[in-house]
Amino acid sequence: MNFTNEQSAVIDFEKGCVVVIAGAGSGKTRCLVERTARLVDVGYTPSGILLFTFTRKAADEIKERIAHRLEQDPADLSVCTSTIHSLALRIFRENKDLLGYDTNPTIWDPMRRGKLLKSAVKAFLEIKRSFDGEADCYKFVLSEDIPELEKELFEQAKIAIDRDEYKPYPEKIGLTAIAYYNKVLELERRDSNMDQDSAVAIATILAEYKKTKDFCSAIEFDDMIPAAIQILNIGCSYNYLFEHIMIDEYQDVNQVNVDFVKALRGDQTISVMAVGDDDQSIYGFRGGNVKHILDFPGVFEGTSLFLTKNFRSTPEIVTIANRVIANNTTRYPKVMTAFRESPYEHSDGIITHTPYSSYDFQERFCSTQFQQYEDVYWYIRGLIKFVECKPGDIAVLARNNMNLRMANSVFKRCAIRDGLSEDIPFDVSSIRSPFQRAAIKRIISTANMLLNPKDIVTARETLMANESGFGGKTAEYLSVAAQNDPDGSIVKWLLDLSSFPRHGENTKKYQSIKLISEKIKQAIDSLETISIYKFWEIAVVVSNSQKLVDYKKDTRLQGSRRTTIDGDADQEAMDEVLEIIRDFARKLPEEDACNHQLLLDHIATEITSAESRDDGVQLMTIHGSKGKEWPIVFLIDLVEKTLPSSRGDDIEEERRLFYVGITRAKDEVHFSYYEQDPDYEAVEASSFWNELGIQNRNA
Repeated sequence: MNFTNEQSAVIDFEKGCVVVIAGAGSGKTRCLVERTARLVDVGYTPSGILLFTFTRKAADEIKERIAHRLEQDPADLSVCTSTIHSLALRIFRENKDLLGYDTNPTIWDPMRRGKLLKSAVKAFLEIKRSFDGEADCYKFVLSEDIPELEKELFEQAKIAIDRDEYKPYPEKIGLTAIAYYNKVLELERRDSNMDQDSAVAIATILAEYKKTKDFCSAIEFDDMIPAAIQILNIGCSYNYLFEHIMIDEYQDVNQVNVDFVKALRGDQTISVMAVGDDDQSIYGFRGGNVKHILDFPGVFEGTSLFLTKNFRSTPEIVTIANRVIANNTTRYPKVMTAFRESPYEHSDGIITHTPYSSYDFQERFCSTQFQQYEDVYWYIRGLIKFVECKPGDIAVLARNNMNLRMANSVFKRCAIRDGLSEDIPFDVSSIRSPFQRAAIKRIISTANMLLNPKDIVTARETLMANESGFGGKTAEYLSVAAQNDPDGSIVKWLLDLSSFPRHGENTKKYQSIKLISEKIKQAIDSLETISIYKFWEIAVVVSNSQKLVDYKKDTRLQGSRRTTIDGDADQEAMDEVLEIIRDFARKLPEEDACNHQLLLDHIATEITSAESRDDGVQLMTIHGSKGKEWPIVFLIDLVEKTLPSSRGDDIEEERRLFYVGITRAKDEVHFSYYEQDPDYEAVEASSFWNELGIQNRNA
């Protein structure tokens, strides 16, 4: 195999710590594959090599490539390829007893945090409860404006809970609520401008929130990595499992990711190779920070290597990408060079004509946003019909999903007018995930309830969403039953409702609740012997989701076309998810065939959107396009307050996002903007336009 000198330096690096600054299209994945294979070739144990990737799909793909290079079956290759969240959850599941968990904890999504914090705030204000039989542990003067105070405390609690040093402890620490409150209050006093009463109030609210999580044996999604770090710091086998750690896309890590790598490394002499591109750090909204890749040599006492040859794009694309990103100051000093020769007639990197000259396209600026989308459609139509480009070789990229949905709507109208709706397929699978539909969320919630019947919060929300007649008052009684019997579970708590008002054993209401409890108990009792695929089918039945979808689809019952369309979309999502689960189950080893928690962990940590097809024009956000490439790329809606975003405080990250969009293109990148928004308000072209250095800008 032929490698550049830069690539050989990365592949041959054996011991120590190094950050590899790999520019766009520089072949970093090829280097990771070859380095892994070389480590195995020189005698390192494959199971002692860990390679972190950004997604589960990327982990599977790179493992297949390593296996192919080593001439092995991927199923037999013991090199560990994983996402950080996936390995953290695995460490937590295998060692949860070290943190005091004796059941299968439910993973709570971030939305549930807000709901429970609001409940804790209301409880604090309405009851001013004392903990563990003690007298009031705080003095707090209630203002007359209770709604405003409630809002203020909720916002303060959210801010406090998001601070790194204020993260709710993921382990069951065994402290009483008052002890926990004192521990949190100590942190709050250390670095806070709050007055004393407010600090106590926030600490008490978080204590109540922590109590609820412990009672439900639940862990937040954001708690998984901190929990794994604590387990590693306590000491477990993972501290001694790996000799080499490689982290792909290191420019997107956050502080807790860095701490996790440090904890995995422990006091051992473990080699760490971080690979990424500071110019492609675009996930600040997820906590990613470019400073981590910039600070790597100091933090890990390592060195730096560079990959500066772009094998993907034409020299013209590389040139304009360099011009744009050179305006950033927080970056490693580097200039990418193109490996490919130019297919264009050009002068000093400025494109003077397109090789697709057989299709005559009128160059002009677009007056309105929708006219812009129409022009993009007709250009794509010309590429497909006259130049015979494949639809799968074209991508339309935008700053956000909303713009893509508007563009897709216009594309559909144009196709209907043109009679080509079937001939030009537009793939929008990347902008809508089947797991985000309410019908699928109901099934996932039901599945979590079956696996952790002690989680009263999930159970209550599930029953209210799925069962007709199960309303707020019944849910309130259910919570009281749980508090009266903390050692019980959802089936027992439901049966205990016979002692509550309006729920006596002879009432129609209680007979309905009893049937619900029997259905849930039957499902729970069957879990040990059924497959993952069958488990999902049972969750569908218990959640009543298929019945609701069928009801929506029946126009005779609904008399509403919109409801019918919604039902069809739900059915499509359910079929899509079923296929994903089939594929997931097929890849599991035989000993995990009935490990239903693996499925829910996979959904919680790995699946973010549907897989895109290869045969359609791709509509995708620039964030979603990361790591992908196409011969032809359209970047749309390049106006101020969109790209750069009006919400973007970091102009350098916005510029990096633009850079990522440009460098997805192999052969051509087209830019478009408009002069009026749908409300006929004038808009300005993106401030990044002048940085391109292109003389004739195609709309």
